[in-house]
Amino acid sequence: VFPSKAPAGSPQPYTKVYVMHAQEPQSTDGVPLPVSLTPVPVGEHGEICFGGVLSACYWKHDDLTAQKWIDTEQYGVLYRTGDVGRWRAGYLEVVGRLDRQVKIRGVRVEPEEVEAVLNKYTVVGEEDSWSQDASIDPKAGIGARDGATIRAALKDVAVVASAEPSELV
Repeated sequence: VFPSKAPAGSPQPYTKVYVMHAQEPQSTDGVPLPVSLTPVPVGEHGEICFGGVLSACYWKHDDLTAQKWIDTEQYGVLYRTGDVGRWRAGYLEVVGRLDRQVKIRGVRVEPEEVEAVLNKYTVVGEEDSWSQDASIDPKAGIGARDGATIRAALKDVAVVASAEPSELV
């Protein structure tokens, strides 16, 4: 029987894996306070965090780096993966995500970004569904009823693996 959760195994050499609970303290003066990470008991769910030999940042994404790389007094710098997991029988088990992020061909994709592009388009047809007569127009929802228009719109919303996440959509 295949397990219902994805087993991730045990950590690689020179890395540490922690399952943590994140507490984001409330600021009274509007200045963001550092996140506090505490380990959860074995068997309980928490956010999977990596420590040890890691890269130090997201290239050219300072805000994302500040959210994901957390300097802790007890554990050093930890990377918050956004994955939810738990330790079970000495192995890490991945049980979900904190957000809706997915990976396509190894590239991080935020479904909200794809939805934002798709929402620019209105499909116009005889009914509220795709048909051979349907057309797409990003502005008014009206367009030529030909395959070239539809292909151009689909090309605009297609997710293509790229080295830069901003180029995905």
